[in-house]
Amino acid sequence: MLEHCSTCDSAVGFVNLAAIGAGDGSIIARGTHHEVSLVTHSTPLNWVRNPLEIGHIYRGQIDDSYVLTDTLLNEDWEHLWVIPLADGSHDFGGLSVATSANEGEFQHDLGDEPTHLLDHFAVQGTMGILHTLLEQLNWQQVATFDKGTQAELMSSNNRFRLALENSSNVILFLNEDGIIQQYNAPFSRLMQCDINDYIGQPFWEIVHDQDMDVLREAMQDAHDSGSQSQVMVQLNTEEQQNVDITIAAIVELKAHVGFVCTMQDVTERVKIENQLRTQLAHEQEVNHLRSQFVSMASHQFRTPLAIIQAAAESFVDYHDKMNHDHRVQRLERIKQQIERMTVLLDNVLVLSDLESHQTLFNPMPIDVNKWLTRFLRKYQIDHGRVDILYQATTDDDATIWADEEVLRRILRQLIANAFKFSEDDGQVRVILQTTQSEVIVQVADNGVGIPQEDIDRVFESFYRSSNALPLPGNGLGLAILKEDVRLLGGDVALESTLGEGTTVTCRFTKSSAL
Repeated sequence: MLEHCSTCDSAVGFVNLAAIGAGDGSIIARGTHHEVSLVTHSTPLNWVRNPLEIGHIYRGQIDDSYVLTDTLLNEDWEHLWVIPLADGSHDFGGLSVATSANEGEFQHDLGDEPTHLLDHFAVQGTMGILHTLLEQLNWQQVATFDKGTQAELMSSNNRFRLALENSSNVILFLNEDGIIQQYNAPFSRLMQCDINDYIGQPFWEIVHDQDMDVLREAMQDAHDSGSQSQVMVQLNTEEQQNVDITIAAIVELKAHVGFVCTMQDVTERVKIENQLRTQLAHEQEVNHLRSQFVSMASHQFRTPLAIIQAAAESFVDYHDKMNHDHRVQRLERIKQQIERMTVLLDNVLVLSDLESHQTLFNPMPIDVNKWLTRFLRKYQIDHGRVDILYQATTDDDATIWADEEVLRRILRQLIANAFKFSEDDGQVRVILQTTQSEVIVQVADNGVGIPQEDIDRVFESFYRSSNALPLPGNGLGLAILKEDVRLLGGDVALESTLGEGTTVTCRFTKSSAL
């Protein structure tokens, strides 16, 4: 097909090999790219069968009997140039240039090397055709590929969705910035939320504040190492929930695109571990106290035993030289040390039972105000003329749940200590107060007081303050007192000023507040 140029006596068209390849005859002369002049070929259709070089034909060479005359040159044109469009392995046809001018005029218009110019033109045309065919081929392949790929992707997505929805484990997907993009139903149940409540939220906001940095570091480790990172955190929920989180980076085409996270609820495991730690700590404490008891008790028993041994040896060696009074004196010393050891042994056993929670406990409701009135009256009778001032500032309710024997042991120890560290004519004050939920008992003296550096340790077993060493005692009284108060569910505190006196305060919960 030829298109006429309005500014020149020529036309440009395309020779379709499918249209002319079946003809025969001497219609086209063929030349070569490397020759300036064109050589006429006697069988121009050979070019059609092997169109590798530029061909030239003029009307005088055309046999009117061939249909190619109308195809290539009609009555308006005198000359036809055919430039092959081929890439060496595929023949696409020819680019035709027809002109009504004679051959000399046409070559003059094209320049000194018309074949080179036309060849360059054909190369560009061939590239365009190849590009178009390649694009068409690519689109056909893409369409075919897309159908298979879409089916495969649809199947893969269905399998993934079923695995995600039916997994009993918590699974989340995050983008590269740690923002939640997707999670499954177990996560919703764990967090007690709807299926979309946390979409678009930072992953670290699901945990308690103290664990946020730990979770961020685990995500960074997974990103940097390319391997899994595991961390245990506490969730930011109303009830305490602990989870193990495993984080893995998602890498596609060597680029980090996000994270996949799995979570396992380990709340019960953590509770059991904490209980075991508490029990282990308690057992270790009991063992330590038992060892301490043995060590301290051995030291405390050594003195009376030494005194007993010395008195007995003296009695055996010199009894025949002793008068009656000397013999009685030696025996009295032995008796005193035995009584001292008995008291010490009793206290050690009581304290051991208290600290190992093996003490029999029989609580009952006790009105502390009435009970103290009776107790102090009897104490004064049993211990002679002692100055005890009782002050009660209470409401009508001063009742606590307590074991009466334990409460009696507490008051005896408090009053005995107060008189021990007071002057002979010192006064001991017993003060009872109540609040809305507590009953408070205080025992105060105006004795020697306790040095400040000893106050924090006075409740330790066998510990004695530096200014108490000259006085009798074994350092177990306040340790037993502390455990007795704890057994009744109370607290004990001590305040003291050296040279002015000491006040011990015991707080118990009212039975009405339990």
